[in-house]
Amino acid sequence: LRFGSLETSSRAQDAREREEHWRLLYVAMTRAEEHLVIGGALGPKQVKSGIGEAAWYTKLDSALRTLGAQPEGDDLVLRHETKESNEARVSDPAEHWVGALPSWTRQAAAPEARPPRPLAPSSIEIADQDANPPPNTEMRAAAQRGIRLHSLFERLPAVASQRRRNVAAHWLEHSAGVTDPEARAELISAALNIIEDPAFAAIFAEEALAEAPIAGVVSGRVIAGAVDRLVITPTEVMVVDFKTGQRVPLDAARVSKHHKAQMGAYAALLSDIFPGRVVRAALLYTSAPRLIELPQELIAAYKPGFTEQQQELHPSG
Repeated sequence: LRFGSLETSSRAQDAREREEHWRLLYVAMTRAEEHLVIGGALGPKQVKSGIGEAAWYTKLDSALRTLGAQPEGDDLVLRHETKESNEARVSDPAEHWVGALPSWTRQAAAPEARPPRPLAPSSIEIADQDANPPPNTEMRAAAQRGIRLHSLFERLPAVASQRRRNVAAHWLEHSAGVTDPEARAELISAALNIIEDPAFAAIFAEEALAEAPIAGVVSGRVIAGAVDRLVITPTEVMVVDFKTGQRVPLDAARVSKHHKAQMGAYAALLSDIFPGRVVRAALLYTSAPRLIELPQELIAAYKPGFTEQQQELHPSG
């Protein structure tokens, strides 16, 4: 195969972008029926080094001055009118601008307020009192196993049940690099035991949403994130997040405070998005694997803005 010059291709792309740049200006200028106001905003780079020659403002400023446009008090505002536009303005007093331009046209725009930065539920800062020992070989292997199971939980539900084992074996061998047939078989069985368990059928059903993005405002804070599985019915919403850590709690009471806070944020968001529906939250610990549903009263206590929660997020003294 022969390929053309990269430099030639780059120049051609630059030329196409310049043509589109000026084409857009032409469209803007030819759409005005009676008045065309040209303006712009200076960024830090333009303030320091000036407006570039390729800027619309630069070209239009030069064109207006060539046409004899007169400054309105200073060089920042130029006005140009054709004879036809003048006659039209005189014939219609309502369209005639009397007097000088308002003072605000020469004042710098106020700084634009930045919206609050979205907070990801997984980034909620709450103390985790459980000590984490330095990882050894077994711990690293358990974490790797959890990551592979996590990937299988994402991929297999959309595959026809009779093809899941073959698809999983192919992915584990050729994409995940699991060369040991026994290790592949163990991972596949562990994943399918959860996916095909009737108790978890709704979580992995075809209509369940995978990697679903959700966002909203809870207690004045913008929260945004993506949940591993989201099941929506006319009466309830269930959110499930996968955890790949090697530490698996025995029950909901032993779930880490950080994970409770994360699920509390998701539940609060979903309660606002789907008012009137019961919101359920659960954690799927993939290294076991084990699914733990968090009771309603537990996740309610970890809703962002809850008094005790705030005391832990921002301890006094």
